[in-house]
Amino acid sequence: MKRIIGSLAVGFLLAACLSCHAYDWEKNGVKLLDRSESGSKTSLTLKDEKNQVFKVTYQDQTMLERVAPKVIKFKNEFYGWRRIKFSEISFMVFDNFLEEIIIPREITHRDQNIASAVPAGITMLSEPNREVMHYDFRIIKDNLFLRIEGDYLNEDELMPKLSYAYDYPSLYLKRGESPPDPNDKQSAGIDEKTRQALIYFLNEDWYGRYKAVPPETIKKVIELRQNNPWLTKNQLWKALKKEKVKLTKRELELILIIYFNEFDF
Repeated sequence: MKRIIGSLAVGFLLAACLSCHAYDWEKNGVKLLDRSESGSKTSLTLKDEKNQVFKVTYQDQTMLERVAPKVIKFKNEFYGWRRIKFSEISFMVFDNFLEEIIIPREITHRDQNIASAVPAGITMLSEPNREVMHYDFRIIKDNLFLRIEGDYLNEDELMPKLSYAYDYPSLYLKRGESPPDPNDKQSAGIDEKTRQALIYFLNEDWYGRYKAVPPETIKKVIELRQNNPWLTKNQLWKALKKEKVKLTKRELELILIIYFNEFDF
């Protein structure tokens, strides 16, 4: 009996300890709807006073506390958009950057909804010491994968760039939009390191250990996708196996998601 009581006491103490170190979302008018854990990652579903729902996934509590005010700030910014409405908004907290993914359900352009042109969503990244979010995502128009990139200022800055690419895809491509090049260190800079770190973080084996994907493998997948944009994921997988490129299907999916924003296969 004493052992049972002792175990319960330890359990209560641990719960109290975790509670003490948990970030206080309520001070920002935000309530916790759901909490789940997978390995070292914790996912939260949150709702503010206006019933606006958003998700936060993190691994390190200290890093979460550091970027939480920025999460609140940009959540409010994105919910204030007039022409872009979304079905889901998620923030992912990593060791050295914050990622945000918006899945649009409606993007109003010339009285039509062009959300289907952004099937993988709008992705933004930010370093902890920068207030600015940097968007980097792709739209599909006339069988072209067009990269929309820049420092986020507001919706009025983002929408003209997105609309121009949608209306004039070939011209937009010729005027400077370029596909990702993992070998171009000058243009890729920290973005390329961030992409590779993201793949490493999300690529776990059966034992929960993180695995990096060799840069030459990433390069091969990028080249094959750029030269064959019409291929389905399965066709791309078969082509890679035919060329004896060593990678798993999960690694292929991660490369397509992170470099091309291809979530749907």
